[in-house]
Formats: sequence, structure tokens, C-alpha cells
Amino acid sequence: MKDLKDFEKEKMISEDDLKIGEEEIQKLTDKFAAEIDEVGKHKEKEIMEV
Repeated sequence: MKDLKDFEKEKMISEDDLKIGEEEIQKLTDKFAAEIDEVGKHKEKEIMEV
């Protein structure tokens, strides 16, 4: 995310590209956070069964 902001400051990308990049990073972050939650729930269930 910091790199995107640096690129925008240096005019290597537009503000629109910065916004799109930030949104894509957030989508990936949310996706992987959900996957981690699922793995944690599965592991917790597995531990409780033992």
C-alpha cells in the first residue's frame, strides 16, 4: 500500500490507479482474513473433539 502511495506521489500512477490498487489490496486482505478465520474455526473444532 505504501508503494502505491509513493508511486502516486511520484506521478508514476494516477489517483484513479491508486484508488483501484487500494481497493484490490483490501479485497485480498478481506479474502485471506476470512480464510484464516475458517481455518481457525476448523482447528478449534478439531481440538475440542480430542
